[in-house]
Amino acid sequence: MKKLLVLLSLISSVFVACKTDFELNAAYKETTVIYGLLDQSRNVQMIKINKAFLGSGDANAFVKLNSINYNPADLSVYVERT
Repeated sequence: MKKLLVLLSLISSVFVACKTDFELNAAYKETTVIYGLLDQSRNVQMIKINKAFLGSGDANAFVKLNSINYNPADLSVYVERT
């Protein structure tokens, strides 16, 4: 009986002692994502530039407040050969 009591005490202390509370989402940070396939045989190249973000709560409600598209007037895009 004593061994059982000690065993149950050890098992319960493990579950009580472990703390698993942590913040899943970090603070809002805007990240630029660029999609593209460059073909050197073509004169015109197509790329797509979007925002990526992660917020807490309902994703559909969050995306209505923060668009994934940039305003084209705010971007200056060029390709540099190195």
